[in-house]
Amino acid sequence: MIASQVSESDGKLKISIEDDGKGIDRRAVLAKAIQTGQVAKDRAQAMSSQQIIDLVFLPGLSTQETVSDLSGRGVGMDIVKDTVENSLGGELTLTSQLGRGTRLDIVLDSKAKRS
Repeated sequence: MIASQVSESDGKLKISIEDDGKGIDRRAVLAKAIQTGQVAKDRAQAMSSQQIIDLVFLPGLSTQETVSDLSGRGVGMDIVKDTVENSLGGELTLTSQLGRGTRLDIVLDSKAKRS
């Protein structure tokens, strides 16, 4: 199941998208980031759980072994993050529990002018 919610409060628009899937496997994400040279092994040992989840925003990072029309190409989340934070001036937060699901929260200033 995928659920979405949109709300507005104090001039902020909050968009939440959540699934009840398998969640993000932090070990797999970290292993792939090390394998591809995007994270050094010595740095990896000091990373928090949230820092590991945030690695999915690195360009080219994918834990999929096969490429399909929908996944495995390592493009997408880095573009989402760049668009939300740099083009729209918003905030993006990703949380996940292995075996339970993942949630993406986007907060935008509802009064800001978009170009």
